[in-house]
Amino acid sequence: MPLAGGAFERVAESGAAIQGAAILPSGDLLTSSPLGALLFPASTRKPVALDGPPVLWPQPLPGGKLLFVTRTPGALRFEARLAKDLSARQPGLALLESDSKVAYAPSAATPERGHLLFIRNGQLLAQPFAPSEEKLLGPAVPLAPRIFYWASGAAEFSAARNTIAWRQMDGGTRLIWVDRAGRERGSLTPGDVISKSVRLSPDGSRAAVSQYNTERGATEIWIYDLARGEKRLVAGGPGFADGPVWSPDGRWLAYGRGVGGPPRLVCRPVDGEGPETPLPRSIHQVPTTWSPDGRFLLTATTAFVAVGSERVGDVEMVDLAHPRTVSPLLNSAFHEAAAEFAPTGRWLAFTSNESGSPELYLQAYETAPNLRLVGARRQISRHGALTCRWRPDGKEIFYLGVDSNLYAVPTELTPALRTGEPERLFPIPLAARSVLPLLLSIDVTRDGQRFLLPAAPAQPSPIVVTRNWESLLLKAPETP
Repeated sequence: MPLAGGAFERVAESGAAIQGAAILPSGDLLTSSPLGALLFPASTRKPVALDGPPVLWPQPLPGGKLLFVTRTPGALRFEARLAKDLSARQPGLALLESDSKVAYAPSAATPERGHLLFIRNGQLLAQPFAPSEEKLLGPAVPLAPRIFYWASGAAEFSAARNTIAWRQMDGGTRLIWVDRAGRERGSLTPGDVISKSVRLSPDGSRAAVSQYNTERGATEIWIYDLARGEKRLVAGGPGFADGPVWSPDGRWLAYGRGVGGPPRLVCRPVDGEGPETPLPRSIHQVPTTWSPDGRFLLTATTAFVAVGSERVGDVEMVDLAHPRTVSPLLNSAFHEAAAEFAPTGRWLAFTSNESGSPELYLQAYETAPNLRLVGARRQISRHGALTCRWRPDGKEIFYLGVDSNLYAVPTELTPALRTGEPERLFPIPLAARSVLPLLLSIDVTRDGQRFLLPAAPAQPSPIVVTRNWESLLLKAPETP
C-alpha cells in the first residue's frame, strides 16, 4: 500500500500467521512465519518457498544484505543473523541473541553505521553495528525498561533513522470479582501483575491464572488459593503456557505450551508432583473444555475466536482413553470455536458463524463408541456471541455478545433441554476485552452471582516517540 494513500495491492493468501515482512530492493516481497518464508517475486507475485533456517522479522540493509532472526537451539531465544542471500547454503552471520525481533536504525551522524535495537529481559537495548563491516562495534545500551514483547518475537518498538518509538507495559491487569450488575466486589490478583486468563477449579476453591512474565516475554500459569490468599507457580518455562483448563476431579490442568511455534496440548498434575505430559498433537491447540467424565478434551485450532478473521477455526477432540487420539469434532466450512461441555454432560455449547454472524449454539452429543454430535442444534444468542461459560450447576449459560455485554440465558438440561431468553447483565469495557486471550478470561461461581474478569488500567500507557534518539546513548549506562 502506498504511504501517500490509495488502493492497496492484494498479493496472496499467506497460509499462516505472518511474523514480519519486507520489500526487498528488487521489489520482491519477503514474508515470514513459523511454517517458513515465502518470496513473492515482483514480476509474478507467485510465492516461492525458501529452504533453510526460518527467516523471521526480515529487514533489508544497505548493500543488499538482509537482517533477520531465527530460533536458537532449544527455541528459548532468537538469534539475529545477517545474510547476503536467502539460499539454504547461506544461513547468515550470527550477531547476537535476543528475546524479540531485531531492528536496524542507521545513524543520523554516520549513515554507514547504526544500531541494532532489540529486547532482552524486558529492556529495549541498542547496540552499535556496522553493516558494511558486518560486526558489532560495542556493548548494548539500555533505552527503556518494561517493553511488552511476545514469544513470537513481536515487540512494542519501532525504529527509523533518527526516530524511535516504544510503548511500556501498563501497571498491570487485575482480575476482579464483579456481581451480576458489574459492580466490583474485590480483586484476585494485584495491580502490578499482568493477568490474562482465569479458570475456577471444579470445587470453586482455587483459580488457575495465566500471567505475563515481564522478563521472559511469555505467560506462566499460577494457582491461587481463594481461601488462604496464597499462590504458587505450576507451569513456567520453557516457552509459554496459557489457557488452563481443570480436569473434572480438580487434580490436573490442561493448557497450551508453545516453544518456538504454535501451542500444543499438554497436561500436568495441579500439585506439581508429576512432569508435564504432551498429548496428541495437532497444528494449533488451545484447550477450551474437559468433559464431565474426564475422557475428552476439546481444543480450538486457531488463536482467533472473533469470526471476522479470514482464518476459519475448528474444534478438535482428544480422547484420553486408550489409545489417545486427536480428531475433528466441528470442522465445517464455517468458523467454530469456544466449545464448552455442559456441567451435567449431554450438551455442548459452541459459537459458529453459519448464519452469517457469530452466534451461540447448543447441540447434544454421545460418547459411545466415540464422541459425536447428534440431533439438531439450537441457537441460544440473538444478536451475536463470541464466547461462553456454563454456570457450574448448569442452570445458566453466559456469553459475551459482540456488543461487549455479558448475557445470561436460563437453562434446564434434564429431562429435556429448555432455554430462556438472553438477559443483558453488564458491559465489559473495551480496554478489558483487549487483554482477553481468545476471549476466555471470564469465569463464574457455582451460584452464578459473581464473575472473575480482567480490569485493565484506566489510562493505558502512551506510545513514546523520540527524535534524535542517539542522544539518549550518551546518558545511558552501558550493560553487558
